[in-house]
Amino acid sequence: MSSGDIRDRRRVGERVALPTRYKVQGALPFPVDMLRYDAAWPASEQDSLRIEATLRHGCADVEGPVVVDVYARRPLTVDRWRSFGWLIVVWP
Repeated sequence: MSSGDIRDRRRVGERVALPTRYKVQGALPFPVDMLRYDAAWPASEQDSLRIEATLRHGCADVEGPVVVDVYARRPLTVDRWRSFGWLIVVWP
């Protein structure tokens, strides 16, 4: 394989942003599309389960505000999260 065959290479010396952990809190349901929008992901399996619980019909097993930790390589979009009823409660 020649170097021309590799399509997704980083330039020598190019820095890769390390993920930052955020804590978000809000009402039901969790805005899953925000993960895509901010290129973020749940910080742990427990956070994934918390997200999933908010999406179940009726959300009967979820009480009060939900707190989820997520990772992202760039800052989260505060106003967009707020538009879904969610706040970023812990910044790096």
